Amino acid sequence: MGDAAVGKTSLVQRFIQQKFERQYFIAMGFERYTRFESIHGATVCYSLWDIASEDKIRVMRKIVYQGSVGVLICIDLTPQTSCENATNWIHNAKAGAP
Repeated sequence: MGDAAVGKTSLVQRFIQQKFERQYFIAMGFERYTRFESIHGATVCYSLWDIASEDKIRVMRKIVYQGSVGVLICIDLTPQTSCENATNWIHNAKAGAP
């Protein structure tokens, strides 16, 4: 979660696909990424949802929050508003997640 253009999609793609795209594409909704990894002989499945920050998908974010185990909030230190809005994203997640 986080403001637009803070790097949410880039971070998810780097973790899941071990790649970094130099071109920036705005997320237009939400997309699920999955990665399987073996840790101490057990298979672990990481399922991450890359969710756009636009208000028009607010209802869809609430649905995704309900099935969440955790939330990552991304900020960009360059614009002051990104840091200030982190509090709003935390409140948003707490209101929507169990």
